[in-house]
Amino acid sequence: MKRFIVLLSLPAVFLFAHAPGGTRMPERGQMIHPTMIEEEHIMGPGFENILDELGLEGDAIKKAEDLWYAHQKEMLDLKYRIDKARLELEEYVAGEKFSVDKILEKWTNIQKLKDNMERKRMEFRIAIFKLLPKEKQKEMGWWLIGSRRGMMKRHMMKIKRERRSLKK
Repeated sequence: MKRFIVLLSLPAVFLFAHAPGGTRMPERGQMIHPTMIEEEHIMGPGFENILDELGLEGDAIKKAEDLWYAHQKEMLDLKYRIDKARLELEEYVAGEKFSVDKILEKWTNIQKLKDNMERKRMEFRIAIFKLLPKEKQKEMGWWLIGSRRGMMKRHMMKIKRERRSLKK
């Protein structure tokens, strides 16, 4: 019986315990205090990875940063609108009377907002992609659509051809 209780309590301990020395995430509905964000990671590792991956240099980095900030502002606005629409849907469904048509209307609105968000993400990728020199664009075309499969396959075929030519 004791083992059973211990086994049941372990997941709760892992879920609610905070790592020593780690930053604590704010509770739901709590504001993120500026001291919770390290100055060097404001733009996030995702954007730094984009810069490293694409190899942007000089003036292109400044333009990319400007595009990133504008993109993040748009994303925050869209996320807010999606969250608000979801809350309105939940509130509507929690009421005593509701219609299926009204639920579908609200759900469709949420889906349109999500589609708009995906479109904005692609527009951001295209804007960043246009900062690359033409030679680099040909090399990094896979990045635009977020797929390395085509690039990796071509790369492996190139290596095989080189190995064959070395054997001859």
